[in-house]
This record gives sequence, C-alpha cells and structure tokens, in this order.
Amino acid sequence: FGYGMYTLYLSMMPKKVLGMLEMVGLHGSLDEGKEILLRGEAVDGVRSDLSAMTVVHYNFMICPFIRTHIDMEESENLMRKYTKKYPSSVLFKLFEGRKEMIKRSPKAAMSVYKKALDAASDWESIKFTLYLEMVWAGMSMGDWKAAVESAKYQF
Repeated sequence: FGYGMYTLYLSMMPKKVLGMLEMVGLHGSLDEGKEILLRGEAVDGVRSDLSAMTVVHYNFMICPFIRTHIDMEESENLMRKYTKKYPSSVLFKLFEGRKEMIKRSPKAAMSVYKKALDAASDWESIKFTLYLEMVWAGMSMGDWKAAVESAKYQF
C-alpha cells in the first residue's frame, strides 16, 4: 500500500523535480503505482481497504484538478465493493458524492453529501470538506441559497 501510494503521488511531480528525485534513487510512475495499489486491494486486510481508498481518491479527487483521465469504471467497481463492505463510511460517501459531481449530477451529489454529514459527527475535517463540496454542488445547480448555507458552516 505505502509504496504504491508513494509511487502514484510522486508521479504527479513536475518533470524537473522528478528528474532531480530520480538522481537520488526515488521514482514515480502512475501506472506502476496504480498496479501496486490494485494488487494490494486484491488481498484481504487493512491494506486492501487503504489501497482501494487511494485509487478512488486519486480518480475522483485528484484527477479532476490536474485534468488527467479519470478511470470511472475502475473506481465505480471499487466503490460498489467497498460501499457494500462499509455502508456507513463517510469517506466512501464523500467519494460517491464526488462521482456524482463528475457525472454532472449536482442534485444527486448534494443528497449524498447530506447523508455523509449525518455520519460524520466526529470528523470535523471531513465535515469541512463535505460543506465545501456542498457549496460547489449548490453553485453548480444555481441554488445560491444552498451554497451560502453550506458556506456558513465553514466559518
């Protein structure tokens, strides 16, 4: 899990920085990182859960911002498996809402985010992220009142 995540995220470094890191023995490869994480996900245990979360996080949270290909099929398959395994997981609900936003369904995303907020009672940092996502969903729908209401909770 750790090496796969490290390799995946290091691959996003600028080419010049990655070149300097390679001189001291570090390297990053998107394909290698995802392959390692998917192999780790296939083995039962805590690492499989963390590997799956890392792949889904990369596809739904990172790729839209760095404008690279989102592997929806891969992430949706992982989401189906892990939402059955952990139906009340706040993180997987956050990813589910993000998936709806990527699919341009902000109304569905807003519904998922509200359900996630109910489950996130002790997770202040996740609640902050959920409210921020709700602001984006509200603005995407043109529902400025909902966006402002969500923004109020952040301050």
